[in-house]
Amino acid sequence: MSMAAAATITTTEAARRLAISTQRLRQLIIANEIHAERHGPMWAIDPASVEEYSRHRRPTAGRSLSTRMVWAALLSDLGTDVDDEVVEAFGLGRTEQARLRALRDRDANEWRWLARRRARVQRFETFGAYLDRVEHHDGVLRTGMSALADHAVELAAHRQTLDVYASASTAAALIDAMRLAPASTGNLTIRSIDDFGASGFVLDRDVMPRAVVAVDLLDDADTRTSRAGSDLIEAITRG
Repeated sequence: MSMAAAATITTTEAARRLAISTQRLRQLIIANEIHAERHGPMWAIDPASVEEYSRHRRPTAGRSLSTRMVWAALLSDLGTDVDDEVVEAFGLGRTEQARLRALRDRDANEWRWLARRRARVQRFETFGAYLDRVEHHDGVLRTGMSALADHAVELAAHRQTLDVYASASTAAALIDAMRLAPASTGNLTIRSIDDFGASGFVLDRDVMPRAVVAVDLLDDADTRTSRAGSDLIEAITRG
């Protein structure tokens, strides 16, 4: 679904917000770190992706994990339980398994950066009835604030919201069918996953496991919610 022109910014403005050159910005667009659409010689930049990149980048933490490796980490409890099912689903060699297990020693807050390639995050403002329709749609998995009860996390929501994962095709169909309106702090968050080989394994469940929920909570702009995510990550890595 194309981004509305009124909801985009120019490359000059995006580069200014990130304090980088326009050349570096174009590199980030090509690498899919920043979401944008090309219209002739011009780029229309998604300001939400600029904000996400700015908030989560950690230049001193090394490279963020690839999509495949971050999902292997999230589905192995951040490297603490690398079982045969995960090894087979992600085709992990011995070196990759060792790298995965080493992640258990990373600081909880580093997962904002390490796991940033896991999905494309889009936020919308919509009606409460639509939240229910999205939640019960086939192929949609609850996470973050929407999965607290599933993982015994005690954290009260301030308002009715929904945070979910879906395949890129499912997300696009929902956005188009419901004509969802983008909003930087909306009540609906859709995290879309492109096909990368093991995406079916990732999405073959009803609710995301606790490591995914923890990182999504950590990602939240609300300090209390982010702290709950950090605490859950620490509980996972401590065993």
